[in-house]
Amino acid sequence: MCDVRIVLTGAGGFIGRHLAPIMTAAGDDVFALVPPGRALGEIPVRRVIEVDLSDAPTLRRELASVRPELCVHLAWRGWSGPHKRPVVNVESLAASATLLVALAEVGCGHVVATGSCFEYAESAADLTEGSPLGPRGLYATCKVAFCEIAGELAKERDMGFAWARLFQIYGPHDARGRLIPATIQALLRGDEIATTEGRQLRDVLYVGDAAEALWALARSGQRGPVNVASGRPVAVATVLDQIARQIGRPDLVRRGALPYRPGEPHRLVGDTRLLAERVGWRPRVSLEDGIARTIAWWREQPQ
Repeated sequence: MCDVRIVLTGAGGFIGRHLAPIMTAAGDDVFALVPPGRALGEIPVRRVIEVDLSDAPTLRRELASVRPELCVHLAWRGWSGPHKRPVVNVESLAASATLLVALAEVGCGHVVATGSCFEYAESAADLTEGSPLGPRGLYATCKVAFCEIAGELAKERDMGFAWARLFQIYGPHDARGRLIPATIQALLRGDEIATTEGRQLRDVLYVGDAAEALWALARSGQRGPVNVASGRPVAVATVLDQIARQIGRPDLVRRGALPYRPGEPHRLVGDTRLLAERVGWRPRVSLEDGIARTIAWWREQPQ
């Protein structure tokens, strides 16, 4: 793929700001759809198009002017943790469906959108793309709904559709309140942090790797759900120990001071055979290196 007209939503978000430079470096024309009044700063794209994704007539007109061959849809308000307005996920679902219909109407050939590991039911085994779903909360429920809607519309319009189920992504530009950045910030300030025993097993992937995986998925033409993950289980305690060791403040970590959250899954680990064999992508950044890069970035940010 080269000189492809690509529409990217969420270019200014956590993953999007890492993905946009990869796309433009490949020589493709990237058109970023952003909410009205939103600036992208130094993120490299060919053109910024200010449009509300729920405004169907304006969206259709703007997309018709671009005639995209590919869309990578990352934008989504709402997340997997507590939210002041959980219903915002329903609004994101509606806006995403509006975008999808508009893309189909202007002849876009392929769409890649992002889902979540929280769509799956809890399992003691690695989660494959065919594992049972069991979404909890509006975030995961709305993600499952959009995947099903998009899959059916794509078949009806003969449009390619890939659904990247992201596991737990970390790295520069992550939200301050999430576990890894919150831990880094606290230890850099010299504050104690209270944690659980940390025996939960998670699948963590550096954001730069996640962006490269999404780009490989988009180029591959693979359709349907694909896990975007490291494929390696790691205990939460191991992640926290790595952070504390690199910052030099393991004395500040009060492990076991907090109980596990009710309903928290013990194991969330992705099977990545499809990603490796069909997409041809494997992670490159180790946990140690990814944490080091993330700490270095946070050291430069105002605390």
